[in-house]
Amino acid sequence: QVLLDPEALSFKEGEKTVTLQAVISPQNASDKQLSWEITDPSVAVVVPVNDKAYVTPQKAGNAQILVKDSQGRLMATCEVTVNHVPGEEPSCTEAQTCTECGQELQPALGHTPVAEEAVAATCTKDGKTEGSRCSACGEELVKSKKIPALGHNWGSQEVKPATAAEDGMLSKACKACGEKEEEKICRLASIRLSASSYVYDGTEKKPAVPFTEEISCFVHVCGEVKEPGVYEMKQGDRVFHAIEKAGGFTDEAAQGYLNLALEVTDGMKLAVPPKEWVDAQTFQEGESEEVPTGKVDLNTATKEELMTLKGVGQAKAESILEYRDTHGKFQAIEDIMNIPGIKEGAFEKIKDDITV
Repeated sequence: QVLLDPEALSFKEGEKTVTLQAVISPQNASDKQLSWEITDPSVAVVVPVNDKAYVTPQKAGNAQILVKDSQGRLMATCEVTVNHVPGEEPSCTEAQTCTECGQELQPALGHTPVAEEAVAATCTKDGKTEGSRCSACGEELVKSKKIPALGHNWGSQEVKPATAAEDGMLSKACKACGEKEEEKICRLASIRLSASSYVYDGTEKKPAVPFTEEISCFVHVCGEVKEPGVYEMKQGDRVFHAIEKAGGFTDEAAQGYLNLALEVTDGMKLAVPPKEWVDAQTFQEGESEEVPTGKVDLNTATKEELMTLKGVGQAKAESILEYRDTHGKFQAIEDIMNIPGIKEGAFEKIKDDITV
């Protein structure tokens, strides 16, 4: 009789060799010669040495070790099981495999898409198209595209004339969102007489009422001031007087840009720029010179300079200038896609050549 110790073997791929011992009874048997076989040599290698065998696992599977006597009779068996060594759990895109042999154990799970709703663009805020994302791993499956802000669609301008008693108002409203813009028109100038009455003595050839005319002018103050508008100024007033009438500078104003001691004139426009714009300029006395960047500045470029951009002819250059006059300066280079005929394809060709 032959008994095997142990009666069954269980391995993981890559584990070390184990010893399988055969116990023969009776111990004084005259013929103790044994032969060892395995039903599937690809699962494990069996190396017999007298009454024992060394078993080394090879690959995942099941096999049986057969022990026979010298006459070929089956005396004992041992079940051999070799298991895979599982790697990381399967993910959306990666299957689970055995770390030893690389065999796939579980397939990839696949993405679980969740829709991301589209957001409509407004006059002042960008929107986006519908997209989707995997709820398990967070990977973006369908990329949403940016929809540029539409810009205001201003209606006709309403004018409330100024009178001698009160200021007037220029106002306009966006047809889409209803946002309003208002600009004050300061009240009209007045004439102040130096005397309330005059008595003619009958001897003067050209009797007249002497008076002092207070000559006034109108100045447009805009940009980084607290109350932009059109203001009535007296002859001899300086730029700093006009700034004071407009409520003073904002925190973002470049206060040193304008010559505050300059005398105002009728029809003058005083535009106070922000600090960040002035930081990009090199100033000389009485003028400013743009710092060369190698790019076309959408907020300062002339029609000819705009026409140097790829795909921008005279019509588009004029549309850009008209947009700038109507809506003010461009806040970002992407705003140029608000111009008719300039969409994503055209923008991609010129984005590296423009700046704000």
